[in-house]
Amino acid sequence: MGLEHVGVVVGDGIDTFYSVHQKKLSGQQLQSAASEPYFIRFEKDQTMVKFHRHSLQKVCEINGHMFDGFYHTDQA
Repeated sequence: MGLEHVGVVVGDGIDTFYSVHQKKLSGQQLQSAASEPYFIRFEKDQTMVKFHRHSLQKVCEINGHMFDGFYHTDQA
């Protein structure tokens, strides 16, 4: 299918980002206590741009996990 979404880390300024762009945002996903990104969904193909407070690495660390990168598996 291709690209499903793009993630942008806004950081600690996410609350200000939300208040400024609230009318343009489609909603907020409640993925975990450490990951609640705001998003814009494009109706034509349902792809999204997500705006995060923390990076994926930081979310893993907050949840007590170690993040050491992405790995591809062999699909034999």
